[in-house]
Amino acid sequence: MKHLFILLFFIPLCICSIYDIKKRIIPNYLVAIILLTGIINSIMYHSHSHLILGALFPSFPLLILRFKSKYPGFGDIKLLSAVGTWLGWTLNFYVFILACILSLAFVFIYKLITNKQLKSVAFAPFILMAVVSLYFFY
Repeated sequence: MKHLFILLFFIPLCICSIYDIKKRIIPNYLVAIILLTGIINSIMYHSHSHLILGALFPSFPLLILRFKSKYPGFGDIKLLSAVGTWLGWTLNFYVFILACILSLAFVFIYKLITNKQLKSVAFAPFILMAVVSLYFFY
């Protein structure tokens, strides 16, 4: 049963990354799948605080930042919140930090290779890379 939940976490997360790269949107129904399976996973295998804190941190501070600027996108914040229901707040914070580092490295390397500056970057693929790195190797 746990393996089915893990697939229902990673498959939508991969699809979110593809959508974000191609269309710069993250579909709500995919985030909902990740969120619902994360809630079930947390209820079955973790505590309620794992679920609540994972969903709120670091997503809630990012939501406040979003109201003061145009970055990050709401889709990225919702996705990070859904991921937090799976990973808990500590690991979700590490996911956010690692995703930021990976995206900055990508922008830097892109600028070095092409001598062009990007206006925006799809953040979901970096969330995916961070989740895979930390979920399996932490």
